[in-house]
Amino acid sequence: MKPKMSKKVISGIAIGCLLLSLGGLVLAKDAKATSESRPQSAFQTCRPNHGGMEQHFNSSLAALVEKGTITQEQSDKIASFFREKRAEHRANREEMKNSLPGDRAAKAQEFRKHHQQLASDLAAAAGLSDTQAKEVLEALRPPQMHEKMGERITVKLSELVGQGTITQDQSDKLLAFFKEKHAQRQAEFEKMKGMTEDERKAYLDQKHHISHSDRLAELAAAGDLTDEQAKLVADALRPEHGPKQGPHCAPEAK
Repeated sequence: MKPKMSKKVISGIAIGCLLLSLGGLVLAKDAKATSESRPQSAFQTCRPNHGGMEQHFNSSLAALVEKGTITQEQSDKIASFFREKRAEHRANREEMKNSLPGDRAAKAQEFRKHHQQLASDLAAAAGLSDTQAKEVLEALRPPQMHEKMGERITVKLSELVGQGTITQDQSDKLLAFFKEKHAQRQAEFEKMKGMTEDERKAYLDQKHHISHSDRLAELAAAGDLTDEQAKLVADALRPEHGPKQGPHCAPEAK
């Protein structure tokens, strides 16, 4: 089966991918503080299923089946996988409530390691290829995430200008940089439409191997920033509470 990439998947992470990568630059220094002060957030494998999220989850899986990206059997296994993850999340939260600060930090670190394996765990549980698993995870992300991130970038950069961290000229250059990245993502989508699954996987893997330091240097060059300014911008644009890589939770079993 040859999965089909949807335009929504690519454009939906146009700015998000870069921000998540930049966010990784500053996550390490406050990971311990985060795990001790907000232990429950560290165990947010899949996000709470509030209004509309269940519908988004079900409709996204149905669309993937209709397009031939996955089979109905795989869709059922995916739903079961996230129901189990949701139950694990609840159990972990209860366990964390009664843990000492040192134990919470250790548990949070262990969870982060498991969180990073979400795509491979999903692939194994539902019989998906690596490429299919990545496409499923992207399809299950909240809709219109790229628009919300675009608005957030504008607000955060405006705040940095107001604080004197960067100039308005630098802010304008950064906005142009992110818009260019968005256009590049759209061009990549067009390029990948004619690729085989193996070719897409190799292409995406190559893209993901860009280091955080290289991305930071790219940001500094684009905005005419000093290294210190680039780090401050990356910190300000980091998604709140760290990057949430997983999709919303599957609905409860009836």
